[in-house]
Amino acid sequence: MTTLDSMPGVLAAAVVEAALELLDAEENGPTSTIRMDDAVLTSALVKAAIAEVPGAPDADRWKQVMTRLAVFLAREVVKLWSDAYPDRVAPLRAIEAAEAWAACPCEHHAEAAAETTAGAARQAMAVWRIPPKEAAWAGRTAAWAADAPRYGWQTVAAIGGACRAARSENVIAAAERFFSAELRSR
Repeated sequence: MTTLDSMPGVLAAAVVEAALELLDAEENGPTSTIRMDDAVLTSALVKAAIAEVPGAPDADRWKQVMTRLAVFLAREVVKLWSDAYPDRVAPLRAIEAAEAWAACPCEHHAEAAAETTAGAARQAMAVWRIPPKEAAWAGRTAAWAADAPRYGWQTVAAIGGACRAARSENVIAAAERFFSAELRSR
């Protein structure tokens, strides 16, 4: 049984591991017709972790939580981008737009965030073959996170991108901080 104190860590590890497994499987071609954000939430690891959350929200609410997690993780890694490319601000703007959605999850903010995706993706892809590769991944993660409020499947891509920008252990630790705050605020 999961204790209240260990719940954020269990959730964090389950979500990140499930996202990475899905992304690895998708590299060999689509494995399912189910959306990747739904697939994460229905994976055995994540379902078991969510089942331990007292008064757990419904599936639609969990999708919002997962999208906010993607935005949070993108913010965590974007420093790699801004350190490497201080004059290229599209990924930063994308995260700001996604954070506006996280503060007010409405259709207007989801659309505004999605509109920033193309610029962030363009800037990230422009430096894709230039070291440091982690910075390019951070920029791409920002683009995915900005798209996630509008297109929830991008949540999984953003979580995976954060793991490519930073070590998975660091992303799990950041996700644990996110879930700690999330569970305290309910």
